[in-house]
Amino acid sequence: MAIKVVNSIDNKFYIKCNTCDSQIAYTRKSYAIQRENEKAKCKSCKTQPKEKECSYCKIIKPIDMFSSRAGAQKHLFKSWCKDCSYTENTNWRQDNKDKVLEYRAKDIWNLKKRCSRYDITEKQFLDMFTSQNSCCKICDSTITIDNSAIDHNHSTGEIRGILCKTCNRALGMFKDSPKILEKALDYLMLEGYYGE
Repeated sequence: MAIKVVNSIDNKFYIKCNTCDSQIAYTRKSYAIQRENEKAKCKSCKTQPKEKECSYCKIIKPIDMFSSRAGAQKHLFKSWCKDCSYTENTNWRQDNKDKVLEYRAKDIWNLKKRCSRYDITEKQFLDMFTSQNSCCKICDSTITIDNSAIDHNHSTGEIRGILCKTCNRALGMFKDSPKILEKALDYLMLEGYYGE
């Protein structure tokens, strides 16, 4: 049994929630044992809805289609579903390109922030960028510093190169899997393609 007195001062017995692994406290050991056998859930997991209506598209969707809120409200979910939020954000950026550029121009530490995320210096980034002749390491298209992506191995954290944003997203969508990429290549060769 995982029942234990964690703190002898409060003399409570703690079990883990069957869903989220948070601790649930009980004052009686027998009740804690009974609740563990019943695979108890904490209060927030018990009250969590299974689905929710998106206030934008008015469609009832599974709860995992909604992002959690931030900070003290992280146990709550946003009003818009992920699909509507993505679509609306994309549309806003396309309709307000001047505001996006203005914001990015103000953000003088943009490159520094991006590099710090991957634990490299700006000089290391610029050296890689220059050694690739300002081109994407996969498709060879010309890229700018602002319109580039630092590609890294999600398992090891190792930086692999500087890519265009399209190639970087494509690797993620192919789950960074050589097998899937090979199958995609076979599919294109068999069924036809229009690119080079």
